[in-house]
Amino acid sequence: MDWYGEVADYKKQYDNEEGIHEWVDGLLPIYYSDILSVFTSSLCGCGLEYLITKEHVDMSIGDIMVHIIYNEYYEQFVEAYYTFEEEE
Repeated sequence: MDWYGEVADYKKQYDNEEGIHEWVDGLLPIYYSDILSVFTSSLCGCGLEYLITKEHVDMSIGDIMVHIIYNEYYEQFVEAYYTFEEEE
């Protein structure tokens, strides 16, 4: 994913960090085949090595994968966001 492009699009619409969670949520895959593809790809960086923890109780495997993808995407987006601001 082009994180700098995503940050540039985000900054066109927002001047602050308050909408980052919603923006990243909009980037998440919806369909199970897409979720599995992203989860197992190097784009996510998490692969199948992730451990299921107490916070995942009562969640489906698909929901757990989306949760993990969200955390990875959020981390990568925020890193690109701050790098983008330093370059401006």
